[in-house]
Amino acid sequence: ILDASAQKGINLVRRLRNRSKQAALAVALASMLWGCQKDSTDHLAAANAAIAAKDSSSAVLHLKNALARDPNSGETRLLLGAQELAVGDAGAAVIDLRRARELKVPDDKVVPTLAEALLASQQSRLLIEQFGTAKLGDPTAMARLNTTLALAYLSLGNPAQARSSAASALAIDATSKEAQLALARITLVDSDRNLALKAVDALLRQAPGFDEAWAFKGYLHELSPGEQQQALAAFAKAVEINPKQLQALYAPVSVHMARDDLKQARVALDALAKEWPKSFYTLYLQARMHHLTGNYAAARPLFATLLNALPDNVTGLLASGINELKLGAPIQAEAQLARAVSLSPTNTAARYYLAQANLQLGRPEKASIAMAPLLDAVDAPPEVLVVGAQAKLLQGDAQGADSLYTRAAKFNSKDASVRTALALAQAAKGETDAAMRELQLISDSSETIDADLKLISTRLARNEVAEALLAIDKLEKKKPDQPAAAELRGQALFKRNDLEGARKAFNLALQRDKAYAPALLQLTNLDLNQGKADQARKRLNAVLDANPRFAPALTMLAGVSLRSGGSASEVLSLLERATKADPLELNGWLMLMMRHFSAGDVQAALNASQSANVAIPDNVQLLEMTGRIQIKGGDIRQANSTYASLIRVAPRSALGYMGLAATLIASDELEAAAKTMQRLIDLDPRAVEPQRMAADIAVRRKLHKEALVIARNLQKQYPNDAVGYAVQGDVEASQGNWAAAAAALRSGLEKQNAAAMPLRLHVALLRDGKLPEARQLEVSWVKSHPKDVVFLAHLGDTSLAAKDWAAALGWYEQVLAIDPKNFGTLNNTAWVLLQTNDAKALEYAERALAEAPDRPEVLDTLAQIYASQQNYAKAIDSLKRAINRATNTAPLQLSLAQIYIQAQDRPNAINELEKLMALGKSSPYYLPARKLLTEQRKV
Repeated sequence: ILDASAQKGINLVRRLRNRSKQAALAVALASMLWGCQKDSTDHLAAANAAIAAKDSSSAVLHLKNALARDPNSGETRLLLGAQELAVGDAGAAVIDLRRARELKVPDDKVVPTLAEALLASQQSRLLIEQFGTAKLGDPTAMARLNTTLALAYLSLGNPAQARSSAASALAIDATSKEAQLALARITLVDSDRNLALKAVDALLRQAPGFDEAWAFKGYLHELSPGEQQQALAAFAKAVEINPKQLQALYAPVSVHMARDDLKQARVALDALAKEWPKSFYTLYLQARMHHLTGNYAAARPLFATLLNALPDNVTGLLASGINELKLGAPIQAEAQLARAVSLSPTNTAARYYLAQANLQLGRPEKASIAMAPLLDAVDAPPEVLVVGAQAKLLQGDAQGADSLYTRAAKFNSKDASVRTALALAQAAKGETDAAMRELQLISDSSETIDADLKLISTRLARNEVAEALLAIDKLEKKKPDQPAAAELRGQALFKRNDLEGARKAFNLALQRDKAYAPALLQLTNLDLNQGKADQARKRLNAVLDANPRFAPALTMLAGVSLRSGGSASEVLSLLERATKADPLELNGWLMLMMRHFSAGDVQAALNASQSANVAIPDNVQLLEMTGRIQIKGGDIRQANSTYASLIRVAPRSALGYMGLAATLIASDELEAAAKTMQRLIDLDPRAVEPQRMAADIAVRRKLHKEALVIARNLQKQYPNDAVGYAVQGDVEASQGNWAAAAAALRSGLEKQNAAAMPLRLHVALLRDGKLPEARQLEVSWVKSHPKDVVFLAHLGDTSLAAKDWAAALGWYEQVLAIDPKNFGTLNNTAWVLLQTNDAKALEYAERALAEAPDRPEVLDTLAQIYASQQNYAKAIDSLKRAINRATNTAPLQLSLAQIYIQAQDRPNAINELEKLMALGKSSPYYLPARKLLTEQRKV
C-alpha cells in the first residue's frame, strides 16, 4: 500500500503486476502475517467456550493460563497453536504446535495445522523439507496437508509442483473447497487473472458460503483498476458471511486509500478496528492513515512497533521506508528499503524508493544497483526510467541518462517526470525549440527537478556546454544547498576543457557535502589525469579521517594506488576494507574481483565473487564478472548457471547470452552456443558483438560459408565501419587463407573504427609471407599515422619476438618520442638493451620505475640488469620488493632462486625452490623448480 503522495509507486506496481503475478501473490500471502495479541487470565473451560463463540483472542489467553497449570498437556498445546494461528500469531503457533508433537499428539491431528502455521510465518522452504513427503493416515488430514504444500510451492515460485500437490489433495477429497481455492490461486500465477476468476466463480457456485473464496474474488477484482466496485462488493459478501474475515475487512481500506478516498478509508478502517482492535493489520493501516494525511511523525512510532514485532515483513519495511523519506531521513529510509529489497528482490516499489533514498544520500551508483533489474524490462514504466536516468546522469553517464529518458517519452502521462520524457521525444524528432520550451515550462511550474536534469543531460550528451550551464544555473536556484548542481557544472566545464573551472565546481560540491561521492570521484580522476596522485590521495585520506568506513573513498583510494604504481597488497587491503565497511559497494567488489582475476588468483577471485553476490544479489555486472572468473577457473557448469541467472535478471542484456554462449563453447556444445547467439540477435538484429560471436562459433563449427554470410551482413548494416571486414578477415585467417584475409582487412582499413585493422593486416601479411608488403604497410601507416603508439608498440614487440634488437629499439624510440612516460615501453626498451649488453639498460629501467613505482614487472627487469652486472645484493632486493607487491609471485620467486644460484647462495636458493615445489604439480613452475632443486642438492 502506498500513499497518495507516492501515487507514482502505486501506478508502477500495477503496471508491472501482469509480469509479477507471483510477486503479487507473495505480497498478498505475506500481508496475512499481521495478527493481534491480548492479555489473559482465564482457564481451559473458558478457552473452550471462547472457541465455541469464535473468539480466538480470548481463547488464546485462557489456553495460556491453562498451560501455566499443566505445561505438558499436548492437547492444550494443539488448541493453543490453532487459536494463535487464527489470530495471526503464526510464529507462536509454530512453537506450540511443535511442542504438541513432542508431547506425542498424533501427526494426523497436529501436522496439518503446523504446516499452515509454517506457511503463514513465511517458512515455506522448511515446511516442504519437513513435510513434503509426509504420509498421514487420516485422508482428510492428508488432503489438508497437500493443500498447504501447494500454497508453499506456489510461494516459492514453483507453480507446477503446486498444481501437483493441489491435485493430490483433490484426488483424496474431490469436494475440498480449500484445495479448489488453492488451484484458483495457482491459476493466477501460471495463467492469468481471468482464468483464476472463472475458477473462483465456479467454486462459489458450489460453496456460496465460503468466505475465503469471496475474499480472494475481491482480491482478483482489485488487481484490475477498473473493477474496484466489484472488489468491494466481494469483500462485503465475505464479511457478511464471516464478520471477522480479516482479509475482507483489511482490503477495502487499501482500496479506498489507493483511490485517495480517505473518508471511505476511515469508515473501513473503523470496521476493521472494531473486530480487530489490536491486530497488526489495524495498527499498520492506522500508521498509513497518518502518513496519507501528512502526519508522518505520528506514523513513525506505529511503524516502529510493527517492525519490532515483524522485522522482516516487506510490506511494513516498504511503508516505513517511504514514511522516513517524507520525514527527510534518507539514512533510516535506505536501511529499511534495502532490507525490503534483500528479502524480496522482485519488489518493484521497494527498489524504486530505495533508489530515491540513495539519490538523496548522494549515492547514484547504489541507486543504479537498485534500479538495474527494473530498467531491463521492456515495459518498465516512465517513473522507473526517470529515476534510473537521474542516477546515470549523476554518475556522469549523460548518454545513458539520455537513452532512458528517450524510453520514458513513449508513455502518455500528465506527470511532470513523464512530460519531461515527452519533451525528449520532441527533441529526438528535431523539434528542439518546442522540446526545450516544454522542459522550461515544466521546470518553472514544478518543484521537482526532473525537467532540469533532462535539460542538463540532453545538453551534455550533445556537447552543448553553454546551454547545459544555463540549465545548471536554474537547477541550483531550486536546490542551492545540494551538491548535485555544482558537480554537474564541473562535468560541463570539463567538457569545455576548463579543468580549473571544473576543479572549483567539484570542490564546491564537496563543500556542500564532504562525502558527495560523484564529486569526489571526478576530482580524483582529474588529479590522476594531471599527474597529481599525491593530491588525490591526501583528499581521500582526509575524508577517511572523518569517516574511516566510507567505502567509496576507500575504493577510490585503491584506484589511485593502482594507477600510481602502488603495491598489490596495498590495493587489495583497501578494497577489502571497502567491501567490509559497506557490502553494497559495487565498485569495490568489482575492483577486488578484477585484481585477483588479473593476477591469476582464480580462487581468491571466486571467493570475492561469492561474497559480492550474497551482498548484492542479481547484479548484472557482478554476475557477468563471476561468470568470467568461473570460466577461467574451469568450472564451466557453474559459469553456465551464473549466466543463466544473468539472463533471468536482465533478459535483454547481451552480457548474459554472450557469457552463456562462451560456456557452451568451452563445453564444445557449439550448436547450442549458436542457438543462444541467435536468440540474442533476434532481440537486436543490428547488434555488432552478438554477430561477431556468431561468426566465431560458425568458424569453430567449420561453417565458414555461414560465418562469411554474417561478415557480409555486417558490411551491409555498417557499410562505413570496419567491423564487417574485420570479421571477414578473421574467417579467412581461420582457414589459413592469409591472402584473402589481408584483402578483407585492407578493405576495412579506411573505414570508421579501423584502429585495430593495420595491426591485424600486418600480421596477415607476415603470415602470408608477404614481407615486402608488410614493410610497405609499416612505412605507409606510420607515415600517415605517426602517433599511433599501439601500432608502433606492436612493431616493436614483433621485432623483439624475432630478436631483432635494433629494429625493436627503433620502434620503441618512436613510441617514447610521443609518450615518454610509457612505462611499458620503457621497460621493454630496458630489456632489449640488456640483451645487447648496453649500459643504458639501467637508465631505462630506472625511468620505467620512476613512472610506475614498485611495478613487479619493472622491478624484475631491474633485477636482471643488476644480476648481469653481478650486483646480486641489489638484484635480490629488487626481486624481494617485486614479490612483496605482486599477487602472483611464483615467476618472481623462480627468478629470485636463479639469482641466488648465480650469487652462490645455495641455502636461500633451495628455500625459494622448495616454496615453488609446495605449489604442487599443477603449477607451471613446479617442474623447472624441481630441476633446479635437484641440481643444487647435488652440488
